[in-house]
Amino acid sequence: MHDHEFASFLMRIGDGVEPTKPDDMVKIPPQIAISWEGEHSIQVLIDHIFPQLELHGWDASYMTQRAILTPKNDDVQKLNDILINQFSGEEHNLLSFDEVEGDTRHLYQQEFLNSITQGGLPPHILKLKKGAPLMLLRNLDPRYGLCNGTHLLCRGLFMNMLDVQILTGSNAGKRAFLPRIKSKTSASSGLPFVLRRKQFPVRLSFAITINKSQGQTIPNVGIYLPSHVFSHGQLYVALSRGVSQNSTKLLIRDGKLQGEDGEFTKNVVFKNILLSQHRLL
Repeated sequence: MHDHEFASFLMRIGDGVEPTKPDDMVKIPPQIAISWEGEHSIQVLIDHIFPQLELHGWDASYMTQRAILTPKNDDVQKLNDILINQFSGEEHNLLSFDEVEGDTRHLYQQEFLNSITQGGLPPHILKLKKGAPLMLLRNLDPRYGLCNGTHLLCRGLFMNMLDVQILTGSNAGKRAFLPRIKSKTSASSGLPFVLRRKQFPVRLSFAITINKSQGQTIPNVGIYLPSHVFSHGQLYVALSRGVSQNSTKLLIRDGKLQGEDGEFTKNVVFKNILLSQHRLL
């Protein structure tokens, strides 16, 4: 990271020492911030991070250098739907088969099961176009580079098979064929049953959750906060995926404070967690 001013700002955010206003609100540098002026501001963010997207189908290097981060899966889905609609090529809607484990009487309506969106599950309707970026959601073959979180490019699609190219890691450039597989909801899902979904174990990755982005460097990163972050260190994780102020953009839906200029957002940092980490070092 060559932007020393940005690096210093990130350190203060991570340590929880950036000056705050009431309710842990911190001011975002104006070089990073995009002011919220209505729903069209989302398109402004997209244009910053994915300029001339329609011209970059099949462009692996373009796709690996950019992503939009947001806290919740519902907003990831919303952003990916917007971006795949702007992506060139023929759209294919690949539907999952959903069932409740042990439900021999079919007590749950199919429409309800289809509507369930858990973080580790692929979507019921997987909208794909050739050349679109994907993220793998399961560990299929770690030795070949097919791990949970691996970035892929869709090279071809069939009823029961996806042709993909690995974009990241030591196996970048290799091709693989992915089948539909069964995934289950976890015990922590909050559902009173176990949902089994048979679908390709991928989702679009124009946008991903902040948690999924951990450990990655994203040269052109956008951050969309329809509501403020809600967990320890989440703002730091999002901002630190970037490499400079010039290539990092942050859109906050509720970023204004009465009587203050600029854009603000919450920085959740539990100092006792940081202190315990320092004691262990």
